[in-house]
Amino acid sequence: MSFTEPIYPANDLFVHYKLAYTGSSGGDWTSTKGDATTAGDYVNSSEDESITYPGIESIRDLFRNVDSYRCSRSYFKFNLGRQRGRIKSASFHLWMKSIGVGSSTFHRKVKIAEATSLAIHKSDYGNIFTSSTNLGTILAPHVIASESGTLHEFVFNSDGIAALQDKLGTNFYIGAASGFYDIGTFTPTAAGGAFAAFEVRYKEYSSTGSDPHLIIEYHDNAVFMGANF
Repeated sequence: MSFTEPIYPANDLFVHYKLAYTGSSGGDWTSTKGDATTAGDYVNSSEDESITYPGIESIRDLFRNVDSYRCSRSYFKFNLGRQRGRIKSASFHLWMKSIGVGSSTFHRKVKIAEATSLAIHKSDYGNIFTSSTNLGTILAPHVIASESGTLHEFVFNSDGIAALQDKLGTNFYIGAASGFYDIGTFTPTAAGGAFAAFEVRYKEYSSTGSDPHLIIEYHDNAVFMGANF
């Protein structure tokens, strides 16, 4: 078997969207999560570590004294233009620290899904969906994020490997989101209740030891110029 050296993102960013909650006739969690066409209201593609705004977040709270929902996602673009071969396994590594609140580990769940092409713009908010509210391929089982902060490993499942295999030779995009609320069926509770929030470190962070990256393991029979050896 052969492993790649860590593949670091060509670009990464976080983007968030919030919507004031005004009762049954106003904003709700479903519309806050949005769909493939929903734009965010803030994007940052040069942040080294998401602290001012969590890189991943699903919350209902008082924002400027208005009862509101807020949802944040992080996206990563990997250039796989020089990658060839038959993939045996793969993993995505992301530094995260859970800063949310909850009575169990549910609020600390993070999931990753294949995302669509990034424009590095607020319009990327909905790129975790392929169309309408159809999520991209779930690439790996969820990870329970540490409350002290560390590099976490998402081990790709068979669907994730197939999605990655299909993108060898081109770009591959990953979206990271709350696995309990955003990529899940639950709604953040009323202001002051349970919520999910995560600090995330990006490629701009000073320590390369915490940079997000992909690791790909290939079967021994590599592919060169269209032939197997």
